[in-house]
Amino acid sequence: MVINEILYAPSPSTNEFIELYNRSGGPIALDELAFADANRSYEPVARTDTTVRDGTHVVLGCV
Repeated sequence: MVINEILYAPSPSTNEFIELYNRSGGPIALDELAFADANRSYEPVARTDTTVRDGTHVVLGCV
């Protein structure tokens, strides 16, 4: 899974997002991935059982 695109702090202010691309050769479950901040405080990418197939994108909106 790679970060394909990031829209951070757009001007004018709109929704921020991260686009991920699965190039692994197999499916990846988003509830098994996590984001971390500088303090290594981890948050799951998704709290539901969502799988991203190989060769597909997923867009995660930030609220």
